[in-house]
Formats: sequence, structure tokens, C-alpha cells
Amino acid sequence: MTLVSAITLLSPMLPLASNPSPDPKLVEAYELEDRAEELKVEGKYSEAIPLIQQALAIWENELGMVHPHVARRVQYLAILYKEQGNYAQAELLIKRALAIREKVPGEEEYLRRSLISLASLYRERGNYTQVEPLLERSLALSEKMFSKEDRYAAQALNDLALLYQKQGNYSQAESLYQRSLAISEKLTNGNKFNLSIQAGDTDAIDKVNTLSNLATLYLAQGNYSQAEVLLKRTLTLHEDRAKPNSNDIAANLNSLGSLYSKQGQFSEAEPLLKRALALVETQEQENVNSATVFNNLALLYQAQGKYNQAEPLLKRSLTIREKVLGQEHPDVASNFSNLSSL
Repeated sequence: MTLVSAITLLSPMLPLASNPSPDPKLVEAYELEDRAEELKVEGKYSEAIPLIQQALAIWENELGMVHPHVARRVQYLAILYKEQGNYAQAELLIKRALAIREKVPGEEEYLRRSLISLASLYRERGNYTQVEPLLERSLALSEKMFSKEDRYAAQALNDLALLYQKQGNYSQAESLYQRSLAISEKLTNGNKFNLSIQAGDTDAIDKVNTLSNLATLYLAQGNYSQAEVLLKRTLTLHEDRAKPNSNDIAANLNSLGSLYSKQGQFSEAEPLLKRALALVETQEQENVNSATVFNNLALLYQAQGKYNQAEPLLKRSLTIREKVLGQEHPDVASNFSNLSSL
């Protein structure tokens, strides 16, 4: 789960409210962005993208091609493409935002965000050698320019932990998750379970996502009791949000269903995985998260000997992963293995 909030990428904005005669074009740009954010929350990325493109064109015309506010819209557009599974376009846009922020003084905070976003993109595509230098640079900026214990330091630690988890370095991953959580707990003024997610509370959202990631680490290690506690708690927190994020809920349901499936508790696993499937199928375009849900539900059916139900799900998962991740990604190889074992 990525921890760079799309909403915060577009703020702080220019203070229109304090301007008695705001530029009508900029007012139009803000209105386009507000509508795009509503569509993004609904998972309607193809409808949100042209609105952000229109807003970006206004900002470029008003402020020029190399400006912090232009970089923020470019970065936001990258997130929309990434959510669609269009990683190539997302990479180009993140690199453009990064290049602008490298040139503009005082953009170190937003530079860290671009570094984390690019690292997250590479991690999801399996380009692990490119991830660590970006996150280490982000952490170095945190130590040099900012408090070592702010939300972007916590994000970088979380993403570095995800990298180590993918590489099977579980002890180092757990240590980094705990460091990230320690920072988040200070920012949210509470222990890891004593929080709720209010609208726009990015610190709490980050904290819950890190808890979810830690749960997947425990799941990978076979530490099912600790994973179950965290997954149940984070699922409740995601569902209770003022604006629930279907991607986060689906990922949580998928992990919890996978946990029960691994323990042979198929009657508990199946309804959770079916709920996750229903959520990902409402999205306008299938992505990596969809593929994971298809794969795990297929494995559940395979374990029960329901091969006719497993096969089409594994084929859908494989098709998505090949398209989004490429033939060389380890998840594609895993998918082939699962399909060949039917």
C-alpha cells in the first residue's frame, strides 16, 4: 500500500480565499481538481485524468513549466495513472515532477514525496535495485532538512521495509516497520490501536497502512495470531473512515482471507476473498491489487479441489500481471507455477 496521500500532493495551494480578486482561470483549475479528487475516491480514474490534465494546462499557462504548483499537479496525475496500472506513464510523470523539484529552491519536502513515489513504483514493478537509493536519499533529506520524526520519514521507512519484505529480509523489515510506527504514534498521540481516521487525517491513514503492511509480514512469516489481530483492527479502521478507500479495504480483506486459507479455515476465508473480489471488480480497470485477489481466491479453490473455479481466476491474474508488471516479474513466475500445478 502506498503511503503518499494524493490529497496532500495538491496542497498547500495558492491562497485564493485571501485574494479579493482571484484569477478566474485558477479558480477554474481548483474546481477541476476538486471534481477530480471526488472521482478518484470513487475509483473513476479515466474520468479524473482529463480534469487534472485541464487543470495542469492552466497552471502551466499561468506559472510556466517549471513551478512548484505545476510539479504538484504532475505528481497527482502520475498517481492516477499508477492506480490505473499504467506504470510507464506514471514513471514519466513522477520523473518530470522530480526534475522540477530538483531545480526549484525550497522544494525539499515535496522532493521527498517524489522520491518515495518513484521508489514505490519501482518496488511494485520488481525493480528492487532502483528502490533503495531513492528511499535512502529521502531519509537523508529528512535528517538534513527536517525532523527525523515526521510523516515522510515514516513513509520512507515503511517503503524500505516493504522492499526488504519483498526480498525476504524479514527481520530488517520488521525493525523498519516498528521504527515507522514509533514515529506515527507520536504524530497521532496514541498507541497503535487507539486511533480513528478522520477526513484528511493523513498521519492516521499512514499509520493504519503501516500496521496493515506489518500484518502481511507476520502472515509471510507464518505468525498468524499476530497477523490476525492487526488485520482485523486495520480492516475496521479502514471501513470506519469518513471516505472509505475501496483499494485499502480490498487489500485488507484479501490478506485476512489469505491468512485463514493458509490455515485451512476455508469457510472463514472464502467470504472475505469474495468481498475483496467484489470490490476490485467495481474498479474501472484491473490492476496489481486485482490480480492478487484473483490469485488468492484461486488458491483457495485449488486447495479445496475446485479446479474448474480456480483456473479462470488464475488466468485472469496472470493476464493482468503480464500486462502491468511484465514477463520477468517474480509474481508472473509465481502465477505460472500456480496455473501449471492445477
